[in-house]
Amino acid sequence: MSKKKMAAAAVAGLLLAAILGTGVFSVVKMGTLTKELDELSKETKKNGELSEDLNAFEDRLTTIQTQTSKTNRVIDNVLKVVSEMTGIDFSDADQINWEDLFNSLYDVHEIYDDTAVVEAYRSGDASKLTDEKDLFVLEKVQEIIPQIIREDMTDYEKEKAVYDWQVAYTNYDEGGISAIISADQYSHTPYGVLKYHQAICVGQATTFKLFMDCLDIDCMIIHSVEEGEHAWNLVRIDDGWYHVDVMFDSGTGENPGYDYFNVPDDVKETCGYPWDRDEFPAADSYDCCYFVKEATAAANAKELPKLMKELIDKTPGGGTLNLSVPEEDAEAALYAADSIASRYTGEFTYMELSNTAFLNDRLYLSVHYEDTRYQDDPDDPDDPDSSDETDYEELYSEIQKYFEDNGGRN
Repeated sequence: MSKKKMAAAAVAGLLLAAILGTGVFSVVKMGTLTKELDELSKETKKNGELSEDLNAFEDRLTTIQTQTSKTNRVIDNVLKVVSEMTGIDFSDADQINWEDLFNSLYDVHEIYDDTAVVEAYRSGDASKLTDEKDLFVLEKVQEIIPQIIREDMTDYEKEKAVYDWQVAYTNYDEGGISAIISADQYSHTPYGVLKYHQAICVGQATTFKLFMDCLDIDCMIIHSVEEGEHAWNLVRIDDGWYHVDVMFDSGTGENPGYDYFNVPDDVKETCGYPWDRDEFPAADSYDCCYFVKEATAAANAKELPKLMKELIDKTPGGGTLNLSVPEEDAEAALYAADSIASRYTGEFTYMELSNTAFLNDRLYLSVHYEDTRYQDDPDDPDDPDSSDETDYEELYSEIQKYFEDNGGRN
């Protein structure tokens, strides 16, 4: 081949290579561009989804902010109520005694100081009372005492009149959720008891002491917090100290249980709430103990069924039977009381032997009973039957047989 032809062929080859090279390059570049566009599309789609997520997040954040605002208002209201209950200022959290706060909210309540109200009652001068709640308490005391107390009453009779009134009054159903909510704030004070008819143990104890102080009867409050919180009173009647637990005896409406009205230490200690014996005077007398002082005397254990039936007929809805028998009849009397209680107890009725004591050669018995069938108007034909279904004649025969099997005593 001539040099000329060879040069032409070389040029043609270079041109072909250049053309082919350009094609290959374009194809590669196009593929890369398409791939990049696909990735961009995917990213755009992701960005769109992210944008939707972001919008949803913003909506949720707005909702959370709204809820937080509402929650903060609720917290502010709660703190306001707690501040009123405890006297703690929440404006400076660093200055709050959180242990005191915990005790005030859980288990331990402040004991109301009735000094100012009692002084105003005795003097008849309320000018020094600046607290509206204390003024309300004074007005209620001035209203109630003349209704339940007579001048010729003994201290025991005055004490019992207050006890009876308080048990009935604090079982009154005020009704209405607003009253219940309000009562919760003050149920440990006489204000809560006298305004809302509702009380916890501290409220019962402080209210009872308030009345005793106004009547010039020595009274203390025992506030036990070692095994849960409970409060009750020590009252001095006829130179003897006695425990009075209005809270434990309440719950039976106008027929108090009297299980813990003027009881000595050895009865009260069975309740499970210890107290410092060195801090309070000893209560070791039964002389003014209700279930001893009010007991109906039976000549012997055989009389118990008849006496118990007569007492139940007087208060068919429920109450406490207080009786005594000669000490030598103790075993037979306990058998009789337990037998009657088991017979009396049924679907709507309940009876139990609650307290016993030996005093002056006699056994004293306190028997609590309830009949939920009883209505305010037992003569109303629409009321359920409230008759006592105990067969006392059959029971009397069983008790007679018991006496015969145990030596023919009585």
